[in-house]
Amino acid sequence: RLQRLEAEVDQSDALLWRLKAAVAMEGKDADFLLAAETSMRKVFIESRRLESPYTDHFELAAARNEAESFQTIVVPVKDDLTSVPWSMSPLRSEKGKEIAATVRLVGYVNCKQPSYKVTSLGWWPDPLLDFMDKVDVVPVGEVLPLWVTVKVPEDAAAGTYEGKLTVKAQGARSQTMT
Repeated sequence: RLQRLEAEVDQSDALLWRLKAAVAMEGKDADFLLAAETSMRKVFIESRRLESPYTDHFELAAARNEAESFQTIVVPVKDDLTSVPWSMSPLRSEKGKEIAATVRLVGYVNCKQPSYKVTSLGWWPDPLLDFMDKVDVVPVGEVLPLWVTVKVPEDAAAGTYEGKLTVKAQGARSQTMT
């Protein structure tokens, strides 16, 4: 009986995710969406578990000589995405000053049952893969989190800086996160 109830919850989660994606897609002709998340929350690989808001921007604050991060999540909604590269522009102030940002792919580790009780098994987000700037495929039903880090130099000029993370996929219109 418990297994049946768990399966029903999984189906409900999947339906809720599809409804949220449909609302986010309204009026858009896109093959994938972008969502944003803080660096404090784990983003699991299954799209049905995604709780992050769909958006095209993320704001963070940092002081000189400090690093701050956030996640941009690529979410296929129609079909698998193939040949998916990403790139990040420098963050620029209104006065033309620049701060570099790095983007790293969030990798997953398959966690098995330990000797103690845990809330979830399977693929857990963990390593940051700084040697990759594209993936071959993002299957529909999964997500691709990208970890964006801004390291503010100690001599950085105060102000508001803006940059763009661009994500592409073969046969799809590119999406940007400002």
